[in-house]
Amino acid sequence: MDIFQKVENHIVQLFKDNSSSGYYYHNFEHTSQVVYNINKLAKAEGVSDNELELLLLAGWFHDTGYFRNYIAHEDASIELAQEFLGKIGVDNEKIEAISRLISSTKMEHSPENLLEQIMKDSDFSHLSSDQYLEISEHLKNELEATQNILFTDLTKNKLGK
Repeated sequence: MDIFQKVENHIVQLFKDNSSSGYYYHNFEHTSQVVYNINKLAKAEGVSDNELELLLLAGWFHDTGYFRNYIAHEDASIELAQEFLGKIGVDNEKIEAISRLISSTKMEHSPENLLEQIMKDSDFSHLSSDQYLEISEHLKNELEATQNILFTDLTKNKLGK
């Protein structure tokens, strides 16, 4: 079994073991979409096979930290990636590069190179998606369910109703 199959199997199991019904957005479907987007963008940009491997591995792990810490999920995702990748024999240099790519998905982070741009664009591609409204509703529902954040209808607030 190659590294990608090991990682994908591990991620599938992580989601099965840890996902609650409240994860309407940060779920296996989102992660799979990010990995798909990485493949598409990386090929369009002509990255090397080694760079693509780093991106794909980072893509699989980038949101796994939600199960440990919703707010600081990137850091928790890095820990999970480091634990598993180290266990299956990935060298430290690759693990550090993957960790930096996961970190580049932080909302406040500005990409510093092409790989970080691909990673960030892949994670945030829903912003330009035809399904933007549906995906945003999933995220809203997730925040309400997992973070006890109540969103109000802005239209009602504007109208005073």
